[in-house]
Amino acid sequence: MNQSPIGSTSVDDHPPLRAVVFDAVGTVLHPQPDVVTAYHEIGRQHGSSLSRDEVGRRFREAFTSRAETELETSDAIEYEFWRYVVGKVFRDVVDPEACFRQLHEHFAQPTSWRFDSETERVLTALGLRGVVRCIASNFDARLDGILDASPVGPLFDHRVISSKIGYRKPHRRFYEIVLETCGTTAAETLFIGDEPAADREGPAQLGCRALLLDPGCSGEENCVTQLRDVLCFLEAN
Repeated sequence: MNQSPIGSTSVDDHPPLRAVVFDAVGTVLHPQPDVVTAYHEIGRQHGSSLSRDEVGRRFREAFTSRAETELETSDAIEYEFWRYVVGKVFRDVVDPEACFRQLHEHFAQPTSWRFDSETERVLTALGLRGVVRCIASNFDARLDGILDASPVGPLFDHRVISSKIGYRKPHRRFYEIVLETCGTTAAETLFIGDEPAADREGPAQLGCRALLLDPGCSGEENCVTQLRDVLCFLEAN
């Protein structure tokens, strides 16, 4: 039996892959500057005296406070969630609402994001192989504007955005909608992302193949360190 060099999936175990589904933030898309720096700088413009470290601590605490069971969503729900996060981070600004609006708009701007340097190459190679390319994200509708403004955006055949379909990863329905959108079966679909529960365990529960993108992983099953490793996985599977 031929063994894949990445993970433990063998050629004989599955049909050929027909779709690759990419997470957005942390996988193909990265904020510039990073989230904590952006919060710190904008907070200071509104009168905050918090240190960058304290902003980071408060942001992580607020962001991770969202219950894992709160997986139904909408653009309105996401908007209020980010208002909650900003409010938890900045209690010392002059005008909390103005600070929130500026931060929300900041992350809507294409100039506040950069694509991974390997994204275009990987998507182009997949397209030449006839593989369906999908971006599937827990980001909200702001992602559309970011993709529309980038030459990378048109390289995705499909977009699935949680706030537009009503479910966040790792809700089972999210992955079902991705498969319906791509027109593929679970066994024909590969997910890749940087969150273990949302991008690896969630899809795997439906029978999809999935890779965790983690620059620090070393020899871990179904884990890759670079985006281009997706192409190696396809060659082996």
